[in-house]
Amino acid sequence: MHKIEVARENELEEFHNIIMSRCKWLEEKKVNQWKVTSYPIRYNINYFRENINNLYIIKDDKEVLGGFLLKEADEKYWSDSSLVDAYYIHHFATKLNTNGLGKMLILFAINKAKEDNKEYLRLDCVAHNKKLNEYYQELGFKYSGVIQIKNWSENLWQIKL
Repeated sequence: MHKIEVARENELEEFHNIIMSRCKWLEEKKVNQWKVTSYPIRYNINYFRENINNLYIIKDDKEVLGGFLLKEADEKYWSDSSLVDAYYIHHFATKLNTNGLGKMLILFAINKAKEDNKEYLRLDCVAHNKKLNEYYQELGFKYSGVIQIKNWSENLWQIKL
């Protein structure tokens, strides 16, 4: 049985290890995203500790299996962030070989956003990762535009609630 809840202090390292393993996996697959040499350093355990009240994790009886950070604003990626009542998903990751958990997390986020009377659930995704962009589309997200960040592009996705 899986349970989704706000992370606890003693679960931060497990979640960060999932982020690290996903970074390594992306590197092995030659996907230019979440670099091992920067992403888990910029978004270290202290970063997640500072945001612990908005970090949702999925776990079974034994271990953390994935999670995401749910933000109320995201001016960096969404220029209308201050005008729209939305939640923004970041650092969305699950352990390798745990099929179906991502969908469970997204459904949880949709329900949480509805309960909190949000108008949208939003996320961004590196534009060149075709498989991940298709995954979000299959989960019901609608393409909402593209932005340029330094030397890469991010697709913007949202669900109107």
